[in-house]
Amino acid sequence: MDTNASAFRSLLGGLLQLLQKVFLPHFVAALGMWLLTLFVILRYILSPLSAYPNLKMAIGVGSAVGLGFLIFVYAFVTAGVCAVRIGSASWEDFLEAQFDRVREVLGQKVADMDESLSKDQARLLVSGSVRDVFSPLKRTGQHSFIGWLGALVLGLMTLATRSVLLSKMLKVSGRTVQLSKLFAGRATLVGAIVLNLHFFAVLLLALLYLVGLAVLLADFLMVFWLQ
Repeated sequence: MDTNASAFRSLLGGLLQLLQKVFLPHFVAALGMWLLTLFVILRYILSPLSAYPNLKMAIGVGSAVGLGFLIFVYAFVTAGVCAVRIGSASWEDFLEAQFDRVREVLGQKVADMDESLSKDQARLLVSGSVRDVFSPLKRTGQHSFIGWLGALVLGLMTLATRSVLLSKMLKVSGRTVQLSKLFAGRATLVGAIVLNLHFFAVLLLALLYLVGLAVLLADFLMVFWLQ
């Protein structure tokens, strides 16, 4: 097995342990949201169908199943992002290795890393190299539970790595940039990638929590409005 894929699988193993610790509270909260939303649907939204009990039951069962699936996905994704937020602080070694691989892949695409390139060309090369490094790892556990979790992690890692490199590129004065200088300060850049990964996880987690709060608020407003 490729050592990089093996390292990523080991990282996911640790992440799964974190997920086991944070999933239950997220699932319980999501279950409460499911029960309240289902109550609103059955008690208020479907009340005009009381004269048609069979139809009301069919729609109610369909709503329960559909909402149940959505709620489980919501709980899983939210708990997964929460686990990433916690675990990202310990992934510096892995991200450092990926940073080196990005530089290596980029070096294979250009004749000379010291050559001055237009920022538009450099941006395309950097983005493509980041994608070339992280995309093969998506095959780890593909079409399985761990594969879905891996896709979430890789998406955030790709975003964090690309944003750090492109941000440094924007700070370079002029219309051209040398790729060798772009990758200078390896320790600082890797540290920035770790911080960005944590920031994006926190931001995504906050957005997911806001979605849950919005659903709960809508349920409560519906109850008071239709009473």
